[in-house]
Amino acid sequence: MKKSVTLIGVCFVFSGLQAQIKMYSNGNVGIQSSAVPEAALVVGGNASNKGTGYKTYIRSNNHALYVRREGVPTNNSTWLIANEGNNWVDGGQFYIGIKGYSIYGSPLGRGRAWGVFGEAGNSTSGYNYAVHGNLRGNQRGAAIVGTLDNVDINVPGRYVGYFMGDIRTTGNIYGTVLTPSASRSALMGRSAVMPLSAESDATNSMSVVEKLSQLTAVQYNLSEPQAAQAFAASGDTVAAAPRSVTDAQALEKTHYGLDAEC
Repeated sequence: MKKSVTLIGVCFVFSGLQAQIKMYSNGNVGIQSSAVPEAALVVGGNASNKGTGYKTYIRSNNHALYVRREGVPTNNSTWLIANEGNNWVDGGQFYIGIKGYSIYGSPLGRGRAWGVFGEAGNSTSGYNYAVHGNLRGNQRGAAIVGTLDNVDINVPGRYVGYFMGDIRTTGNIYGTVLTPSASRSALMGRSAVMPLSAESDATNSMSVVEKLSQLTAVQYNLSEPQAAQAFAASGDTVAAAPRSVTDAQALEKTHYGLDAEC
């Protein structure tokens, strides 16, 4: 009697699995899918809108896929990767390692969309990267490329970052001023660029270089009234208004300018 009950239980479980997992005559497997799968493995729907080019297709009204890595590695690896995409470049097509796609067909006017969202933290100080791009090889390109409504662009050199469009920041920008040769190379091809020379112009006996040599570079900090006058809206009572982020940044920054005494 005890064996009979166990047998009935096994048959019940097997029957439930058979209803959830199906292998079709085309060799493809469907899980929680009523249609004939067009991909090798389909979970939660059919892959007809993606054609037959995908080996695995997952569809869900909630989070579609979750991968978690934790614990002590068994292979003593230094690099512990939760999810890796490797697309070997071996032809003339467009190759993408990992693609993030979050968009609606027309302006929706609500919600938030991130094509790629990265978070990192609480590792060794200075070695936390939410998004890391690394340009390898010796061909032209950039570790991070940003464009507006443009996908296929030709990067003219090798850069950490290359952006086609306006760039705006609310904080500081740290870097090195371009040398004259670098500035000139970046501006070559523009008809409006005129090189500086020691020759005098037609209306003044003092050369451009001599004029520039009389300028003195100075650094300074804004006081509270100066920052308020520079960044507060016209007519505002600065003393009564709370300090904005822009005002606070203006007070914290060291400002630079040219002092002409001639």
